[in-house]
Amino acid sequence: MNKATVAGLKEFKKKVETRFPLDILIFFGSRTRKTQRKDSDIDLILVSEKFKGLNFFQRVARMYDFWRLRCPVDFICYTPEEFKEFKQGATMVSEALKTGIVI
Repeated sequence: MNKATVAGLKEFKKKVETRFPLDILIFFGSRTRKTQRKDSDIDLILVSEKFKGLNFFQRVARMYDFWRLRCPVDFICYTPEEFKEFKQGATMVSEALKTGIVI
């Protein structure tokens, strides 16, 4: 992870929030642990009330409208209720909360 990546993620967040106000944006995975390879993607969890009524694919597709960084990305988009449910126990969400970076 570098300063340019974090700056790019902050800019991405600003753009997303023009249409999808976010409760939280978490940057996690190999890039935050500094174990990434050249082809590693950026892993992001986004939580927004505005995701209600959209299926998983629709949510992710909308996020690509705002993505400008020149690296692959994996968007995981939840409503607040889904996020609350998934952060219980040993899940990817609970791990992201422990080891990730809130943007």
